[in-house]
Amino acid sequence: MSVERIGFAEATGWKFAEGSARFEHATGRFFTIEGLRVWSDAGTVPSWDQPIILQPEVGTLGILTSMVDGERRFLMQAKAEPGNINQYQVSPTLQATRSNYTRAHGGAEPEYLDFFAADKDGVCVRVDQLQPEQGARFLGKRNRNMVVEVDGLPQPGPLFRWFTLRELKALMRLDNILNMDARSVLACIPPNGFDGAGLASGSGGECLGGFRAALFDSAAHGSGQTTEADPPFMWLAAARARRSLTADRIPLTAMRDWELTPSEIRHVQRRHFSVVAVRVEAGNREVQRWAQPLVSPVETGLVGLVCAVRGEVLRFLVRATSEPGNTDGPLAGPTVMTGEPGRRTRDALAPPFLGVVLRALGPGKFGRVRYDTLQSEEGGRFFRMQTRYVIIEMDEHEWEPDDPPRDFAWFTLAEILALNQRGYCTIELRTLLASLDLT
Repeated sequence: MSVERIGFAEATGWKFAEGSARFEHATGRFFTIEGLRVWSDAGTVPSWDQPIILQPEVGTLGILTSMVDGERRFLMQAKAEPGNINQYQVSPTLQATRSNYTRAHGGAEPEYLDFFAADKDGVCVRVDQLQPEQGARFLGKRNRNMVVEVDGLPQPGPLFRWFTLRELKALMRLDNILNMDARSVLACIPPNGFDGAGLASGSGGECLGGFRAALFDSAAHGSGQTTEADPPFMWLAAARARRSLTADRIPLTAMRDWELTPSEIRHVQRRHFSVVAVRVEAGNREVQRWAQPLVSPVETGLVGLVCAVRGEVLRFLVRATSEPGNTDGPLAGPTVMTGEPGRRTRDALAPPFLGVVLRALGPGKFGRVRYDTLQSEEGGRFFRMQTRYVIIEMDEHEWEPDDPPRDFAWFTLAEILALNQRGYCTIELRTLLASLDLT
């Protein structure tokens, strides 16, 4: 795959709508780049403008699973995307928008598509959840995350390979190997997989010890049937009732603090991100030549999740995260996220607990870094965008006894997983959930 930065006028098939209100495909399909004006009481900036990706189609992210040589395995694809830092990344079996699988591009049908159809015989749907995408980049975007069990699948082609869950968890500890869509689906797989009897409290036992044993206990703590009356759901419902965020679509030319050039839609202070255009040639995709816009970051983001043993159980500090693209209200997100419009990170108004995460990542012995990896965001929409994902474990005595601010709450892993099953977690939190090894 070759990817070349080009000007907007060279992006074949794409055009600015009348008055440069939005950047769109000539067919009216795929997605558009539009302007958004936001008012929010959730952050340190009460109002701002920004470009946003509008893609109302619900895509399908699907992984096939089967027993292969006596062990459960998952069929993954080596998929190249124009925005990937390293081109090929380990991706779901199927990764397709509605425009892709209805062949709006005039190309071939994605492989294995029929296994994720509702009327397919001989398959067992193990996971089927609607999950949100980046609320700071997409407006109201949801994807269908699926895991489907099959028997007797023919030998896959050269771009597909069977992996055990343990192998996939190991790949999560390497930079930019598992793509965002794969991480999203893996986060939806229950901790005991599909073949175990469940996680009994204390199952970490004496054979594991340390942080991993604490993870098992946290995943088992209160992991029975959950309802909307349980604390995590009531906390999120209260945050949604309390917080106010409105967002109106506006013409690109009406955005405050942004400018349109022949090759970029960018912030006047070169902050946050820009929108660029690329020309792509690929020999193994449904379409072999195309052009498209991509969102290009200004800097590497930081996503941090803090955890500590509280009440003899490992708990994670999550935040009710308000983002303009999540139109239903706040979602459960990580403790800290930086680099987004509406968030300041370098002054006295920096988000709570950013200093805790930065101090743990610096010299000294403050906290223990349990996970620290660079992960790429979705290469079909973002240009070489990567985020540093970290999990920091703190000693209980390092925290003041006061409760955290009301947009924050301490939850066990079981409680967070229950939120995720209902589509209430951000993609950033799902990436961190996927990194936790309970195999």
